[in-house]
Amino acid sequence: MERRALRVLLIEDEPIDVLIVRRCLRRPSPCDSSFDLSHAPTLQAGLDRLGKGDADVVVLDLHLPDSDGLDTLRRVRDMDAHVPIVVFTAAGDETLALASLRAGAQDHLVKGELPSLPLLRRTIRHAIERQRIAGHAADCGFGRFGKEPQP
Repeated sequence: MERRALRVLLIEDEPIDVLIVRRCLRRPSPCDSSFDLSHAPTLQAGLDRLGKGDADVVVLDLHLPDSDGLDTLRRVRDMDAHVPIVVFTAAGDETLALASLRAGAQDHLVKGELPSLPLLRRTIRHAIERQRIAGHAADCGFGRFGKEPQP
């Protein structure tokens, strides 16, 4: 049985980073899902694309021409509360990484850690699975990270 390609929306304004991601996801791997990459160079273009409902995961740069910082992540989360988000930034700032996770991202990648085919692919797959598990836990009456809701 053939698996459906995972639809990745990359919201990124730097052409070199788009090229790196495209190359990492284009390389065939016999034991991995294939990826269908779409690209938006601004947050607004990304939100428009996300509004069509055709993304399984968003790879998001926090520093875009029309938005900067965690507000970028919050705006994507406001548009679609359920899409998995992988933050993809040049900054290796651990504080920013934790803040982005608290704001709703499933993972955080530093651009300098690419090109790494296994890292990017694994991060995308894990982000999708984390979001699926979180959604299932919420459907079963559990809060975020499996904690029972407070009365």
